[in-house]
Amino acid sequence: MDKTIYSKKIAESLSSGNHPEEFATLIVTLLRQLVLGRPVSLVALDAALGWPAQRVATVLKQAPGTEYDEQGNILGLGLTLRETPHVFEVEGRRLRVGVNSPPTRA
Repeated sequence: MDKTIYSKKIAESLSSGNHPEEFATLIVTLLRQLVLGRPVSLVALDAALGWPAQRVATVLKQAPGTEYDEQGNILGLGLTLRETPHVFEVEGRRLRVGVNSPPTRA
């Protein structure tokens, strides 16, 4: 299977040209937490970034495709904890690729 196409789609959808300047910092921090294999609460993301909750919420609103669980925790953005047929593995940890998944909000 050619994984290049998935990598390109993820990179395009997450590229800084499509998002506010702060997005790069948010996505790196969020993906570092998601790779631990658990949904990320907004409170935990706020704390990890050192940003006020409103700033995090504003940046996330501009990121279509952010996936949430029923409690409002983040499940994914580009890479997801949801079951999908596409798997991305880093250092033995598995995430799913959420390419073309619709935005979902609890």
